Amino acid sequence: MPCDCSVYRILTRSYRMPTRRSRGQTMKLPCCKPCVPWPLNARTCALAVKRAHLRLMWIGAPDAAGWFAPLAQAGDVAYLAHARISALASVPEGAGSAGLCWRSQKPVYNFSFEGNPQASPWAAEVLRHGFTASASLPIFRNGQLWAVMGAYLGDGDTIDAEIEKILNDLSQDIGFGLDRLDLTHRERDGNAFNIALLNSLTVGVNVMRYPDRVIERINDRMLELAGASSHEALVGLSSRAYYDDEATFNRIGEFAKAVLTIGHGKSRDVPFVKADGSVIFMDISGQRIDSVDGIARIVWTHIDVTERRHSEQIIRELSEARASLLANTTAGISLVRYPERIFTEVNQGFLKIMGYTHADEVLGQTTAQIYPSIGENHRIRSLAKQILQSGHGHIRDLCLVRRDGQAIYADVSGQSLRDATNPKHTVIVWTLVDVSERYRLTRALADQAQRDPLTGLPNRRALEDEFAKAIARAQRHQRMLAMVMLDLDDFKPINDTYGHIEGDRVLRVIAERLQAHLRRTDFVARLGGDEFVLLIEDANNWDEISTVLNKLSEAIQLPLPLEDGRHIQVSFSAGVASYPHIDTDNPDTLMRAADQALYENKAHKLDRLSFWTCYGQNTQQRQNWAQSLLYAGGVRVFYQPIMDNLSRRIVGIEALARLSAADGRILPPAEFLPQLTTQDLWALTQQLLTQALGDLKALEQIHAPLWLSFNLDPQNMSDTSIDWLRDTLAHTTFPAERITVEILESSNFAEQQAALSHLAELKALGVMLALDDVGSAYSSLLRLRDLPVDKIKLDQSFVRGLADNPEDIQFVKAMMDLATGLELDLVVEGVETDDILDAMTVLGVQTLQGYGIARPLPMPELIEFLQQPARAKRVHPTSLLGLYAKQIHIHALLKSSIKQNPGLINQTFLANASACPIHHHLERLGIPHNSPIKSLHEQFHQCLALQATRGTAADWVAINALEDQIFTALIEAYRAQQGHKASPA
Repeated sequence: MPCDCSVYRILTRSYRMPTRRSRGQTMKLPCCKPCVPWPLNARTCALAVKRAHLRLMWIGAPDAAGWFAPLAQAGDVAYLAHARISALASVPEGAGSAGLCWRSQKPVYNFSFEGNPQASPWAAEVLRHGFTASASLPIFRNGQLWAVMGAYLGDGDTIDAEIEKILNDLSQDIGFGLDRLDLTHRERDGNAFNIALLNSLTVGVNVMRYPDRVIERINDRMLELAGASSHEALVGLSSRAYYDDEATFNRIGEFAKAVLTIGHGKSRDVPFVKADGSVIFMDISGQRIDSVDGIARIVWTHIDVTERRHSEQIIRELSEARASLLANTTAGISLVRYPERIFTEVNQGFLKIMGYTHADEVLGQTTAQIYPSIGENHRIRSLAKQILQSGHGHIRDLCLVRRDGQAIYADVSGQSLRDATNPKHTVIVWTLVDVSERYRLTRALADQAQRDPLTGLPNRRALEDEFAKAIARAQRHQRMLAMVMLDLDDFKPINDTYGHIEGDRVLRVIAERLQAHLRRTDFVARLGGDEFVLLIEDANNWDEISTVLNKLSEAIQLPLPLEDGRHIQVSFSAGVASYPHIDTDNPDTLMRAADQALYENKAHKLDRLSFWTCYGQNTQQRQNWAQSLLYAGGVRVFYQPIMDNLSRRIVGIEALARLSAADGRILPPAEFLPQLTTQDLWALTQQLLTQALGDLKALEQIHAPLWLSFNLDPQNMSDTSIDWLRDTLAHTTFPAERITVEILESSNFAEQQAALSHLAELKALGVMLALDDVGSAYSSLLRLRDLPVDKIKLDQSFVRGLADNPEDIQFVKAMMDLATGLELDLVVEGVETDDILDAMTVLGVQTLQGYGIARPLPMPELIEFLQQPARAKRVHPTSLLGLYAKQIHIHALLKSSIKQNPGLINQTFLANASACPIHHHLERLGIPHNSPIKSLHEQFHQCLALQATRGTAADWVAINALEDQIFTALIEAYRAQQGHKASPA
């Protein structure tokens, strides 16, 4: 245990100790020896007795039975051997000043033993020892009562104001000293943990202070790399000793300035001079540390790449001998052939890092197996493209997946080589170094920098980062984003009454309650003091925001227990500002608006009707313009036809609500829905269905029966709404089985038991149920089998954007297979163009809806549309987008047939690409004979024939690669046709 004398010197101060000889003498307490915690030192008590002219001084705490046991004592200590003192009020020995002090946690002064009935248990001993007065004072440790300090006077001395002050100061300083000792021990333990963590890393790490470039800390690996004998040989010194010349030292100095500016950076092949004068080469990575003391620091990670540098030089000069050279390097090395992205060679370092036992497990396979996500695959594709153009490149912190599924992080660099065996191919030599430890440490440090130390909540910096993501989501999905400034009411009196320790405890409990009662999509941060900020996402209207805030208010206002068993209750005020009502992507703009709303709310704290106020709104709101139109007969119903793909006839219509403005303008839902509450939405649904049932009854007089669909918001599913639907169906002649109720899929809809129960009740009415916008919420997709639905409507965003992202046709095909497997009807919305209609027709989608068929029409225009002849059936693709869909369909059939029954396949026919329907479609669409598409199509059929004959894994690799190239060529041709720029491979 280290010496605590330094702490003792902090504790000891000069006291003016009164004596019978002289008032105002100064007493200085020297450092204790031996070195033990000063408050427990008997010599300290002895010094206090001597200098303050006390007869007895002791420090003690009650044992399990309530009897005080001395921890330190001095003076006439024989008294304590015969005088039993208790902390309990239930025994006479607990009536004295020590017991009262322990129970009240306040100083208690006995100005005279004579005539004091509470001192009767000790009267004989007091008389025998000549005590005349006493005092008992509490000693606190870390905010908790720890012991009692007892002081006894004799020889006629009395307790005056000066003695009271001295004893009070002494007891408080003892408590302060104990707190300082505890803090010192905690800091020492924390430093020991950090040192152990650094020394466990397998890379060299040092922390350097700027601008003087002085080394503050290093780990054991860095010591080993530098060849130094001890930490003291490097810590506190300039980094100049690392570099052989001034030019390198200055170059790394400029690099450090860049790291301090942007936050991070990496430099390759930096020469370092070891203690013995030898030179090694390092890859160094720097991460800026935002220190609370304002001093600029960088944590540097060093990896010895001397061997890699040597290997790369040999590879460039002697590529024909690379296999033997690669076997001698400890870094992970792989050779990948492009454009197929197939491993051709790997070394033992690569196998070890990636968790493989034999090279055969990797060779001949594509690189896709080591990337865990599309995002990481895209990063390495972009880097490969750069290397193929410039010859070299590198990337840091790339996430890879080992053979056992474990994710690791690596710094990856690449160098391009020509394949000597095939000049048409290019090989990239990839070098990877496992930096998982550095990555996790950096992430941990970054997370710590974005956390409030008191509550553990995100801080202002984290709020700014999250806001950027949240506003992007709100803009992309056209939803509201609310920023809520939350301030606790009358928090200062809590600190003043109960102390800062209890005040901090209140803030921590409030933080826990906010986190527990917010939705998973929402965010909470603490700005400081009693100010919190909420981000409420994915809201459709103010009603949803109000629901969230009301739940938070109920949780926060629950009684809050204090440490001493008492309870307090707190409330809060809030100001709300929202996007898009304030059209900005600047968090400060929204925060200022929310702060202004908070100020207005707090100004009316005594007479407000709500604990929160929206920016630009009064507490009591009048009916808005959309509500006025809704309840004044402004609802208009438009109908969008739905086409059966097989017969090409209109078989149904979807009823869609519009509002008619006073000037005759027809307002779309995007303008008025955000202004409506949940109650308003139900009123809108009632008016829409009532009008639609009347229109359908008249329409049947001139047209074949159609089925009708309408939307029902999940928030409107209740016993009341179902009763109304039941009554409405009972009073109409329109068959219930021709009515489809579309339920909008939401993130938590399928998880609500009440919602599932209401779906069952709706189904019992005889109507059809459809799940709308499928694909927008993952949870409902998972539980689709359990939902009592008859149809699914694909989220139109997947189809509407096919012109920009033709690859999404694969997703549509997957949804078709899912619907078929679950025996559900599939309706595809968003068929906006003839090309998309062509692709959906080729895929064989059952039911289609969109502007490519018909826009939403008022009833008179719908009647005219229905009197037109049915669309002509298509027997072949009429666009490249349709051909892309046909290619997906035919290729899947061919590959499936070869895998299941290769013996039944005619290899001659299979090898003949001109016999394939795709060949005739290419001819029909005017694709020239010298087009890469036709060439790739012929190669594809030749590979299929070889696979059907030989059946090797390598053939499947080639087939899949050619298939990808055909799809890419078709997409590029389609984009060129549409005026789009082809995306990079």
